[in-house]
Amino acid sequence: CPTLSSGTFADEFHVFSIVWDSNFIRWYLDDATTPFHTIDISSSALSEFRAPFFFLMNIAVGGSLGGTPNNAIFPQKMIIDYVRVYQ
Repeated sequence: CPTLSSGTFADEFHVFSIVWDSNFIRWYLDDATTPFHTIDISSSALSEFRAPFFFLMNIAVGGSLGGTPNNAIFPQKMIIDYVRVYQ
């Protein structure tokens, strides 16, 4: 997960970018030049990443990864200003 030098993600809008080519998928935060996460998809075992995809944006809360959330922090919002796609 990306981290901020100060504050929280709720303090202001952030720009998340994904650069996806035939060899790598790279995630960036706020126009950084170094990705915060990279996946090498050049292996034939990962050929599904070279097929058409669609976007799914959601807020996943609870479950086995994060555990039971504190209900006092709800309700919450995820506001998406825009989605831009280049090919």
